[in-house]
Amino acid sequence: MKRRLLTAAALFALIPLPLLANEPGSCLELGAKERTSYVITTGDGHTMCGDIGDVVYADESRPKGEEVVWFRIDDATWVIRDPAVNAEARRLFVQANEIGRKQGEIGAKQGRIGAEQGKIGAEQARIATKQATAALRNEPAGDSSDRMRELGERMEALGREQGRYGEQMAALGEAMQRELAVAQRGLSQLLDRAMKDGTAVRVRRL
Repeated sequence: MKRRLLTAAALFALIPLPLLANEPGSCLELGAKERTSYVITTGDGHTMCGDIGDVVYADESRPKGEEVVWFRIDDATWVIRDPAVNAEARRLFVQANEIGRKQGEIGAKQGRIGAEQGKIGAEQARIATKQATAALRNEPAGDSSDRMRELGERMEALGREQGRYGEQMAALGEAMQRELAVAQRGLSQLLDRAMKDGTAVRVRRL
């Protein structure tokens, strides 16, 4: 499966917390590994980096619904059930999750603006079609210049508003990348310790 970046704006109905992903193989800093990924559970939500199918594997590792950190290193997978370690893992992503929440809010606003722009565009098209049809038939179409001007001005205003939200989204995207790098570096160190002290248990080979 293709790895992807998913934030709270994308899977929010399915998974309350953000899903975060980098390029393939770059989820964790655990030496020269070909493939790494992780899933941190929080209730019905997941924060993860890797293939979407990894969420299924992680949930299979929590039959009683307890919180876990599931992770993959090449073809081996591990799970951590220790509450303190799992809580520490979740804390690492607090800022990234908050940024994802803000991205979701802005994305929703952009969607509403886009919908209004679509309605305006449709009305502009109807007016233009009506005028063109009347011209072909040599019939009066009525003066729609005021309405077209009104629609054009509204479209321009919406475009400016959309542009401002776009700038905010770009800034949040940069902040997300910085926070994600810090969080994943901390998670890599946490998982490395867990493997060494036995807190992380190998569960399967894929």
